[in-house]
Amino acid sequence: MRLLTKLEKHFLRLSWMVVLFFMTHILIAQWDPMCPNPDVDCGGCEQLIYVSTLPEFGSGPGAEFSGDIDPVTCPDCMDNGMPLMHHCYKFRFILDDTTFMYATAKVGQGMGCTGNLDGAYQMEANHCHELAFHSGSQTYLNFSPNPGDYIDLFLCVNSNAQVSLCDVYKAQTPLAIEMAGIEVVPLYSTNMINWTTASEWNNHYFDVEKSNDGSRWTAFARIISKSGEESHKAYSAIDYEPYEMTYYRVKAVDYEGKETMSKVMSMQREGMEVVSVFPNPGTNELRFTVHKYDHGNLKVTLRDISGDIMLIKNLSNEDSHSIDINNVPGGVYLLRIEGKNIDYARKYVKLDPE
Repeated sequence: MRLLTKLEKHFLRLSWMVVLFFMTHILIAQWDPMCPNPDVDCGGCEQLIYVSTLPEFGSGPGAEFSGDIDPVTCPDCMDNGMPLMHHCYKFRFILDDTTFMYATAKVGQGMGCTGNLDGAYQMEANHCHELAFHSGSQTYLNFSPNPGDYIDLFLCVNSNAQVSLCDVYKAQTPLAIEMAGIEVVPLYSTNMINWTTASEWNNHYFDVEKSNDGSRWTAFARIISKSGEESHKAYSAIDYEPYEMTYYRVKAVDYEGKETMSKVMSMQREGMEVVSVFPNPGTNELRFTVHKYDHGNLKVTLRDISGDIMLIKNLSNEDSHSIDINNVPGGVYLLRIEGKNIDYARKYVKLDPE
């Protein structure tokens, strides 16, 4: 085996130093956010947003502020030092009302913030940092500007698409919760409710509520908040007793008792029976749920195969009930549940306890 000469050893050592040099620079480039040059003059393409003109958070639907920058009419003035095809645009918040030191906004690509961004950066006192944002179709941010004249927000895309701000609000204190989205997924006999948050500061828990008419709400699940973990969080809950038409909403409650409500979602289940009885067969209790609005008081009758009444109950106008059947002998029965526009009759099997 041939030994390396001194020249070859020196060349090999030099090659490793070059590799390490480039690897170090790549890691540094990946670690530090690559913010655009904040001193570049965008002319009319820089959108100015005066804090005093923004609606206050909680001012109701229709009060939100939206803004956008169209790249067709705006040159790529913020691309200095950015990767190829990384186009950035600047929104400047003018702090003319320092009573409100916080702002929240949905940001994205295209009108209505419906597309995916590649970067969102905030510049404070010549220090640039990347804002936490979702990699999905849209994202939320919540930033606290330092007292001063202005604060810059840069939105970047890897295309020539339009960038937008949507639903911009100001607040005096950080929002405890920002609800990002909610969906309902029908499963075999249950509904799964999924929701996400864009940010959580002081949130304690979520109550998942349902209704069969959109006005009377009942909480059926409580989920503890993941506050303090990653910026965007996902949650789920299962409704084991859905109605034929069920409305859902999620209520976030912080440690001070303040509530933030999600939007309302609905789920229609086709071919669902008006009454769900479970378990069947049963042993010590008969449970059932009525999936019909305003069904009135209920009458429950259990007859044996000879027609003799083994149990009869008059129940209130509630959706879910449980009846003790420990004293009913094991056997096959006819179960009948009657109410306003309800006449449910099915076979019911009672098992003796083991």
